[in-house]
Amino acid sequence: EELVDIYGHAATSSNHDANSYPNFLDYMAQTETLSGLMAYTNFFANLSIEGSSELVIGEIVSEDYFGVLGVRPALGRTFSPEEFQAMGASPVAVLSHGFWQTRFGGDPDILGRTFRLNGIVYTAVGVTPASFGGMFPAVTSQMWIPLSMVDEIEPLGNRRTSGPSPGPTVLERRGTHFLWLKGRMKPGVEVEAVRAELQGIGARLSAEYPETNEFERLTILRTNDVSINPDFDKTVAPAGLVLLGAVGLVLLVACANLANMLLARASARRRELAVRIAVGASRGRQIRQMLTESLMLALLGGGVAMLLAVWLAGVIAGYQPPLPIDLGVDIAPDWRVMAFTLVVAGVTGILFGLVPAMRASRPNLVPALKDSGDEASGARRLVELRDALVVVQVTVSVILLVAGSLMVRSLSAAGRIDFGYDVSRTAFLGLAMEMNGYDAEEAGSFYASGKLRLEALPEVEAVGLASRIPLSLNNNGFGVFIEGHQSSSSDRPYGIDGASIDEDYLGALGL
Repeated sequence: EELVDIYGHAATSSNHDANSYPNFLDYMAQTETLSGLMAYTNFFANLSIEGSSELVIGEIVSEDYFGVLGVRPALGRTFSPEEFQAMGASPVAVLSHGFWQTRFGGDPDILGRTFRLNGIVYTAVGVTPASFGGMFPAVTSQMWIPLSMVDEIEPLGNRRTSGPSPGPTVLERRGTHFLWLKGRMKPGVEVEAVRAELQGIGARLSAEYPETNEFERLTILRTNDVSINPDFDKTVAPAGLVLLGAVGLVLLVACANLANMLLARASARRRELAVRIAVGASRGRQIRQMLTESLMLALLGGGVAMLLAVWLAGVIAGYQPPLPIDLGVDIAPDWRVMAFTLVVAGVTGILFGLVPAMRASRPNLVPALKDSGDEASGARRLVELRDALVVVQVTVSVILLVAGSLMVRSLSAAGRIDFGYDVSRTAFLGLAMEMNGYDAEEAGSFYASGKLRLEALPEVEAVGLASRIPLSLNNNGFGVFIEGHQSSSSDRPYGIDGASIDEDYLGALGL
């Protein structure tokens, strides 16, 4: 509740984007409302240990990263100020607890152990607590390394530029934005004060560095108000509401079923309830007894649901999607989900048990004591209510069946989409040259010779190179200015999606 997220963006954009390292240093030096400010971004890298190689995901972080978050290592230490003084001079890493357990077998002598990351030898100096997985929700970081190593580890995505940005390293380029920022407010400080202060600092930087900061703007939000990223959250929220609505309809069917069962049970117990009233039981006591029964049924159902959810979360977590890296996705229900489930179970148990309890607590005593069956008016009222509940169940069930059928139909249609090329005869090979120590010139030579060798294979008809394969998720967009549509550099460009390809790419896909 003391943390804030600090997003940079162009004046012509409403996105919530990254910040540059020089801007981060200025914010940190000039702020008086924050007790600490840290920067981070994620990376993929090639890990080599004892001859084996694998991809790992981690975070490149600033000096105050762990301090701002209040995370203390479970083993060893975090980073020292000296490890941020010189670029490329401090190849050290803090490992996640899970990665330490799975990749190093929980070796108690892990401190000081070395491994290769993109061909550079790193030394493990600490291990985080098991409860800490990093700053990217649903994805567990496997290690953390200092920002001084950023030129050796390519940050993953999150990069935008604002004006010319010269400098020998990315940490000196004010116009290169690739870092996410998070700050901790001082006691008694409200987010509005932080917002006003940082936006004032941003305005001063715009005047001081117009080439890169003239159109730079800041958005500050409470960390508690952000799930993943505001831009992503507002896209996913409608889908979440649809799913919640579907679950609500299923809950409505279950509650109508429970109410119907309680009505049927009350009908069968008419004589018992009439005897209780005849010997002096109050109506309130009868209602409390029946509500207790319905509440216990609902809570038992909620308990079974929670056990099932925990089991299914383990099953889903054990499924590894077709990715070259284990993302460490954690979908286990936490205490808030459990508490919400119990509250919903309790409330629905009371609400849907109340009407049957009130109806059953006012039987027509003479027919009920004689157990004269459905001739009694009270029994007729019960039957009428049960009929109404059956209508509700059937109606909602039909809605769910129709929606489910349409979803299955849509998925089936999606599987039959014509991609425009013969997917059965196409294979994709992905390479990350920078992860293996290749510079741009060496990578170009590798691609050229590799393409010739692939084309020489008798099984291969054609080979094309592209920065992105069809339907992949990696961002390869371009900003385009069209004459007559944008009048100045401050106007927002048109965003288009695309890829950089070689001359044989279209032919390889048969287009």
